[in-house]
Amino acid sequence: MSLQTKSFADLISLSRASVATYLGADGTIKTAAVDVPRFDFSTGKKALLLEGSRTNLLTAYTNPTNTAGFTKTGDENGVWSLVDDSAELAAAGLSEIVTSGKVIKVDNSAGTTDVWINSSVTVGAIDSFAMQLWYRGGGGDSSIYLTGQSADRTLLESEGYDHAVKVSVATETTQKMIIRVSAGQTLYFTMAQLEAGAGATSYIPQSGVATTRAGDIVAPIDLSGFYLGDGYTLVAKGRLDVAAGPFDRVVQLDAEDDLTRQHFMWRRSANAFQAEAYDNGLEQATFVVAGGPQRGDDFALAMAVGPDHFQVARNGVAGAKDSTVSFALPVNMRLACSVGGNRPALLLLESIIIYPYLLTEAQLIEVTA
Repeated sequence: MSLQTKSFADLISLSRASVATYLGADGTIKTAAVDVPRFDFSTGKKALLLEGSRTNLLTAYTNPTNTAGFTKTGDENGVWSLVDDSAELAAAGLSEIVTSGKVIKVDNSAGTTDVWINSSVTVGAIDSFAMQLWYRGGGGDSSIYLTGQSADRTLLESEGYDHAVKVSVATETTQKMIIRVSAGQTLYFTMAQLEAGAGATSYIPQSGVATTRAGDIVAPIDLSGFYLGDGYTLVAKGRLDVAAGPFDRVVQLDAEDDLTRQHFMWRRSANAFQAEAYDNGLEQATFVVAGGPQRGDDFALAMAVGPDHFQVARNGVAGAKDSTVSFALPVNMRLACSVGGNRPALLLLESIIIYPYLLTEAQLIEVTA
């Protein structure tokens, strides 16, 4: 038996204690209900979106009735207001999230100096923070950045709605998200987000308070009946956009603990994807080579592992075969986690295949090329 013989519902039991957003097949951003899996098309292919818990620290409104959540400073000739932008939002695929059609417009066309729209919340730690928003207009030096870091910015200029992201390390505990609109420019924006972490995750809708999106938790998948005792090959494809820790798991097969496991992971110190096999806490084999696909790149990983056998290929390049491996039969498969956690912040899994036999080196290269 292989994974192809069972449906998604047969294998996957996912829980998430909140709603969450994702990019649908039609190019619109949608909302998934509590405990409903998200099949996202950000990669151009259908992928299961798995994220850790994150909080949108802003106190703004996805569907605002005023400009609450932000304050304005700068040129007094700059005017900001709430306007209806339904047609442009629909064209950008945002109308299923911003259902009111209302966005904030910052008109600095009559200004001679900059206008700054500041978040009403300050960050509470010296760490990495990710800022994002959807906007149209801008130009000049219009940009987003953290307070005092105007040189470390993302410029804003787009005729239609575009997605802007900026990640910065806060240097003080009183910094805010800043949206700058240059003199002579006009900017429309919506769906702003400020979150702790080294990358932007999916948008978290708000109603005037900091709001948390719960993590996606996939229950361990029972591998009994998969007949893997003579060895198997695991193939995983997708994209890891945002890492969270030093050893973020992509897929792990284990004997119900982290002591005996075979897995793919993103290793921060190597800045690369890595494969490992452990038996009763003892490392049996490791594939880690610098370079290859990075965060935000498509990855294709294949591991053939069994008694006295371990060989891995990554995006069409195979490592050497190790014939001195002590192999322990896995009983569970875990997606985007180990037994102890190690969850990435944002992982898109396009496919997972288990072959109940060992692929050759040529086959490993072929399935990951």
